[in-house]
Amino acid sequence: MKNQGDEKERNETLSPEQGLRQRAEAVEREKMATRLEGDVLMPPDETDKTIHELHVHQIELEMQNDELRRTQSELMETKARYFDLYDLAPVGYLTLSDKGMILEANLTASTLLGVERGALVKKRISQVIFREDQDIYYRHRKALFATGDPQNCDLRMLKNDVPFWAHLSATIQNASSGSPVCRVIVSDVSERKQAENALSESREQYQGLFDYSGVGIGYYSPEGVVISYNKKALENIGGQIDDYIGKSFAEIFPPKEASLYMSRLKMALSSHEPQEYEDYLTLESGRVWFSSTFTRVINENGEVVGVQISSLDITERKNAEAALRENEEKYRLLYTAMSQGLALHEIITDEGGKPVDYVFLDINESYTRLLGVTREMCIGKRITEVMPNVEQYWIDIFGKVALTGVPSYYENYLAATGGYYATYSYSPKKRQFAVLVTDITEKKTYEENLKHLSYHDQLTGLYN
Repeated sequence: MKNQGDEKERNETLSPEQGLRQRAEAVEREKMATRLEGDVLMPPDETDKTIHELHVHQIELEMQNDELRRTQSELMETKARYFDLYDLAPVGYLTLSDKGMILEANLTASTLLGVERGALVKKRISQVIFREDQDIYYRHRKALFATGDPQNCDLRMLKNDVPFWAHLSATIQNASSGSPVCRVIVSDVSERKQAENALSESREQYQGLFDYSGVGIGYYSPEGVVISYNKKALENIGGQIDDYIGKSFAEIFPPKEASLYMSRLKMALSSHEPQEYEDYLTLESGRVWFSSTFTRVINENGEVVGVQISSLDITERKNAEAALRENEEKYRLLYTAMSQGLALHEIITDEGGKPVDYVFLDINESYTRLLGVTREMCIGKRITEVMPNVEQYWIDIFGKVALTGVPSYYENYLAATGGYYATYSYSPKKRQFAVLVTDITEKKTYEENLKHLSYHDQLTGLYN
């Protein structure tokens, strides 16, 4: 065992050729021992030495042949791995000369550029780069050879004369000849570029909507600090964007309003629903009314990062509403205080279009007093329900006004009250008529008396 260990140790210190010789001699000794087993060993002569040398050399050759076959097998495996890693890689590999000539290309690069590998080699890289992006490549190449540092860029390359977006990642190395070469990784990034362009367009559209919206928009942090205002918001409150960015409610608005807006912001931060308000601000231009909506802002991670406040100037609407209320109050006072009766009706016609009735829509207090009715008796009821014996001529006169729109003045007797009335009627809307009513019974009585006296003796009462 000791001799074998010493022999192994000696073999490890020998050169590969010496080791091979030692192994061959060991194999030969084993073979000689087998052949001479049972024979008497004789001292070797020159012939034996020659035969021994030939056997040892034969064994060396056989062992070398085995080693070559094993090395060839390993080379085949390495070549197969190289093919998988290089030619079938998901990215294109190009080797370029310092003049931009393609020296090597893998199959993926050939497929990306739509050119057979044999035809691709010896082409200039500029021939497969989109003309408008040539400057990008030259700047990229210049920086690579000037600094020696890896360089990256995006540009458009050509596949069958059709441009596509590619990402180039290049490094510089020295070839076996000593001249520098450029190793380039080519990746198709068309989908990424399309997504980036779509995102950019979306951002531009949003920015346009944000800047030129007819509604004032402001973004605030959860602490109530201004992040951004659009143009309309600045127009609403006055000033420049630098006057507000980074400032809190307390620094922009009076204490009362600042406290109010901060409480609304906190409510919006905790609410899933927008919060809507209408109130006014006292600005240098005067009192300005706004309709404001507070909406919390959530980022892509689902985190609440602030509040958007959209404000619409509703001052004109508020002023119009105030004026309308004032006019309505004036009208109400006039409507209720006027001595004349005023009523609004809608005409009812038969199948032939002839007026046959009308409905009370509204009446004032004077109307109820002049005709001895109440609102409860009249509103929503027909005249034939309120006054069953109403004369047809009233329906005819008012019906003509409602259907033609031509105003009318008319005086006549109303049997239901036993009085005479002067009416002025007009149509505020198709098939409707309003009528102003004045009790002229006393006037008619006085006229009848005068007429009677003009034809009769005042003392005897006899006809003259």
